[in-house]
Amino acid sequence: MFLLGRNEEAFDYLGKSLRLEGENPSLLTSAGNVLYTLGKLEAAAKTYEHALAADPGHLPAMFNLLTILTDMAESERAKSISQLLRKSETSWQAMAAASIEAHSRNDMKQALEDVEHALTLENLSALHNYKGLLKINAGDTGAMESFEKTKAMPLDQSEAFNNSGILLLRTGEIESASMEFDKAIRLQRNNHAAWNNRGCILYKVDRIREAIGCFEESSVMYPTPVALTNKGFCQLSIDLLADALRTFDQSLKTEATAEAYNNKGIVLERLGRLDEARTAFLEAQRLAPKFRDAADNAKRMEQKVKEGETMQLGPAPPGEEIVGDRDSVAATLATLTKDSLKAMRKQEVEAICESLGLSAAGTKSDLIKRILHEKELRGKR
Repeated sequence: MFLLGRNEEAFDYLGKSLRLEGENPSLLTSAGNVLYTLGKLEAAAKTYEHALAADPGHLPAMFNLLTILTDMAESERAKSISQLLRKSETSWQAMAAASIEAHSRNDMKQALEDVEHALTLENLSALHNYKGLLKINAGDTGAMESFEKTKAMPLDQSEAFNNSGILLLRTGEIESASMEFDKAIRLQRNNHAAWNNRGCILYKVDRIREAIGCFEESSVMYPTPVALTNKGFCQLSIDLLADALRTFDQSLKTEATAEAYNNKGIVLERLGRLDEARTAFLEAQRLAPKFRDAADNAKRMEQKVKEGETMQLGPAPPGEEIVGDRDSVAATLATLTKDSLKAMRKQEVEAICESLGLSAAGTKSDLIKRILHEKELRGKR
């Protein structure tokens, strides 16, 4: 009945079996599984605890109880079950589950000790890979050694190459990282994380449209908010505003994140939709109260909306275009940096090119290089 999805009937049959057989840990665990499927988490947890009262060493009940307590963010109760698993020492699965629970509490020392114990019981590539990820999170320089061991084993090689690429990327070794991501994709074409990370590499070297293609590939395989937000950010950076807005909306349908709302707000602001932009920034701030960019953007947008309302009281006068003389252009050029130019909209960068007598054709990256080259030439004169 349970396998057929007829959960209520399954629960009734289990109840009858328990009345006949008494405190049977296997039947109690099955009853807990049905309750979990029905969304009755606390009742399921109590049923697993009942199974453990009947048999303290019943591993299926321990595993399931640990999973449900972690889902419920019951950290203290989950910690006590992890301690039972450590004492059992009967399987690598028990130690791996205990490690995951310790990781959820950010106890990296305990998590690493548990996975080391699991590896003494079973030398699996998945455990080496997981150990490497724990070491990255703990800031341990030995993470690469774990990934190298995984690469030498028959399973999970693609994931190991992807993870070692992340480590190289974080240390600034972009070319080596790129090679690792390419190997990960060759080994497993549908490794969506490797496609996303390859896009990050391409963005860093200003190959924006190719980066968008990689993020698109990743999100088609598995639509994560990370890949979709990255894709939207790249579209925003080259002023594909309508495309970026669609992508951030898609990301928010996948999962509502502060980053996606904040970026959506930036797009809406550039499109002149100030009220909607303000709403997006406030939503980002609600999801992440400590997100400084969202807070600053929301505050700025409040001011913009107020100024817009004031301007609507009467017709706006014709705008003047102020043309700077040669000295003011030179002074402006002296203040420009690569970072400040990247922060500007493409139209603003184009206007700077025109004021310097440079071509305004090409990508934003082309224009920035052109301006910086002109700045260097004028500095030598």
